[in-house]
Amino acid sequence: MLSAIPIKNPEVLWEENKAGRIRIKVERKDLLYTIMKKLTGRVRIDRVPLDRYGSFIWRNIDGTRTIEEIKDSLQEQEEEIEHLEERVFRYFEELKKHQFVVY
Repeated sequence: MLSAIPIKNPEVLWEENKAGRIRIKVERKDLLYTIMKKLTGRVRIDRVPLDRYGSFIWRNIDGTRTIEEIKDSLQEQEEEIEHLEERVFRYFEELKKHQFVVY
C-alpha cells in the first residue's frame, strides 16, 4: 500500500482556513435529510475538520507522490510521531472509505 499513489476525488470540495487546517465539505445523505432536501431543495454541507497531520497529508496528495513519500515528508516535518506508518495507513484507509481519495 505504501507504493500507492493517492488521488483526491475531484468531486470532493475542501477549504483551508487561515490557520492552515483543511476542512472537507461533505453533503449529508441520511434518510431524513434526503427527504428534507426533496421538499425544500436545499443542500446541507457538513465540514469535516482535519487535524494538523491530516491537513499536512491532504495538502501533499498531488497525484504524483506515493503514500510512502507523503509519510516520509510528514516524518521530516514533525519530530517524533508514534506508530507513524500504521497511523498513515489507517488515515488513508479512512480517506478511501469515505471516497475522498482513490488509488
